[in-house]
Amino acid sequence: MPSNLQSLVFQDNNLVRFRHVKNHSSAPLFNWLFLPGGPGADSTCYMSLIENLNVLGNFWLIDFPGNGDNMPDGIDANYDFDSWQDLLIPAVKRFKNPILVGHSFGGMLPLLLPELENLLSGFIILNSAPKLWFSERQNQLKANNIMTYSEPGEKFRENPTLETFRTALLANAHCHFPKESLTAGKKTFEQLPFNYKAMLWWLQKAPAINFDAKWIPQNVPTLIMSGTQDFIVPSIMFEKDRRFHRHNIEIRTIQNAGHFVWYDNMAIVQEAFNSFASKEKQT
Repeated sequence: MPSNLQSLVFQDNNLVRFRHVKNHSSAPLFNWLFLPGGPGADSTCYMSLIENLNVLGNFWLIDFPGNGDNMPDGIDANYDFDSWQDLLIPAVKRFKNPILVGHSFGGMLPLLLPELENLLSGFIILNSAPKLWFSERQNQLKANNIMTYSEPGEKFRENPTLETFRTALLANAHCHFPKESLTAGKKTFEQLPFNYKAMLWWLQKAPAINFDAKWIPQNVPTLIMSGTQDFIVPSIMFEKDRRFHRHNIEIRTIQNAGHFVWYDNMAIVQEAFNSFASKEKQT
């Protein structure tokens, strides 16, 4: 855990971990709840973003059981990661004026929960998708002449360990980051706590389900940000989905940014958060 994390850390009865990492303002207006992607990534992946945000409020990192180092060894071998879908609503209900920030899988999961319409003060989606994106990803890889390496992924499936997972992740890091941020991105992947069992669950489950958003925010102010150089979850997914073309939803595509948009253009991401918070304050 980074040394600048504040001391307030607790788990609820569902073993969801909450870490308070920043309080910007003596009278915060909002609780910013950061849900990581992966699935299985530790929420500390957001720290380089949070450190550069100056919007008012409390900043919380949220990890389900099996995210990062939240009980990776304590998770039963038969733990049902499907239960994650039941954990987010109770977590959000703990907070007044919650603004949920979800990256990748962390942005997809909330879209399965229409109850959030009456709970959230705002929703920010980073590098995510409203439905399964595998075929679109292949189209984007081919159109941009991006080569991927399948052998490390196959070895991970055959022998799932943290080592084989990180090897596969690093082998295709160029799909997550453009060349300008690739070195920093690889360093993050090498150091970030990750529970490979959650990713193994997703790799087995995703092809068998027809993921599609069940909730399109009707009145909740929503900001969606993606990068043109994201070859994991293509930015075009939300742009093409007319359901998300609504008065309360802003879709921003950041040029030359990858799967972690704040790594590639922090200034634009900061401005987007500031603008979003300013609008929220006025409502």
